[in-house]
Amino acid sequence: MKSRWRYRWTASLLILAAALSSLVIPRRGAGNAGADCEYCVCVVQFGYHSALILPVETAAFSWQGDLEAITPAAVETSSVQYLGFGWGERQWSLNPPAEPHLLEIFGALFLPNRAVLKVERYAEFPAHQNTECVGVTPAHYLQLVGFIQQSFQRDAQNQPIYIAEDQLYSASFYEATGTYSLFNNCNHWTAHGLWLAGADTPLWPAHAAAIIWILQPSCPSPQPAPQTVARAKLA
Repeated sequence: MKSRWRYRWTASLLILAAALSSLVIPRRGAGNAGADCEYCVCVVQFGYHSALILPVETAAFSWQGDLEAITPAAVETSSVQYLGFGWGERQWSLNPPAEPHLLEIFGALFLPNRAVLKVERYAEFPAHQNTECVGVTPAHYLQLVGFIQQSFQRDAQNQPIYIAEDQLYSASFYEATGTYSLFNNCNHWTAHGLWLAGADTPLWPAHAAAIIWILQPSCPSPQPAPQTVARAKLA
């Protein structure tokens, strides 16, 4: 009996060690040799979560047409310079529980849940505390753009399905493709986008800190001078 329990504990510890080590083992991207900061992709960490921040305009692609199509008519978009994209669990993103119950936590982590895509609009680059940026090639940038576009769940007219507005953070929520769980959370989505853009990512990107740790930044964050974030406002 003792040997059986010893085997189980050893196996559990080995599995835990493998999981933790995979947070810091890089999954090599294709690389961006010769790329400068003209196509700059930024990842921001806020606690456990992560999101991608891209400029609205680059020489290879403009989000302006998409921005006008996916943003409610009451929202003014002419001043928007950057967009933040974050993928996550639908219910917790739209209605975060003040005091989550154990069953709610278990369901969010271990059951496949519907996903949501949050798009934040910024008039200047947001002054987040933990941000890293990497320069990518035009081809890799377009691969990332395509991945983000495919993350929107679309209606019969091929338009993103709008859910709600977060006026406090100047953000819109949309139905997203995929299902959320512990093994496919917001950081997995962020990491996959970065990997498509040629960047290195964690083998198991369960936590935003692991993404920041593995990413090899090659561009400075275009932080605004004042430590405030200007956001696009409702008209």
